[in-house]
Amino acid sequence: MPSTRRDFLKDAAAFSFLAASPSVVAGANDPMSLQSQTKKTAFDLGLPGFVAGVVIGGKLDMVQAEGFADLEKQTPMRRDHIFYVASLTKTFTAVMMMQYVQQKKISLNDYLLDYPFLSLA
Repeated sequence: MPSTRRDFLKDAAAFSFLAASPSVVAGANDPMSLQSQTKKTAFDLGLPGFVAGVVIGGKLDMVQAEGFADLEKQTPMRRDHIFYVASLTKTFTAVMMMQYVQQKKISLNDYLLDYPFLSLA
């Protein structure tokens, strides 16, 4: 069964947990497993190309560029390709929220309206 965008976001959130725990990444038996899984998920979603990175301890630990920036010209993705922000902010928000869950500041089962977003005063 092909992956959905929701599956991709769940995977992105799971990868954030790996990045937040250097011992998990450093102790992995297969250092290519994260790269392999990222590539597989992107392929399952039909992404033409992507650039992904992992930050550990505030430093860029790994960057992966796969696929094509331009399918017609077969231009390969590079680590320094620039992307429009657009919907990328959803991924950053998901990672931030999962970090809050990890820190037990929020729960995925919380009622959304319990959080005051706007002051009524």
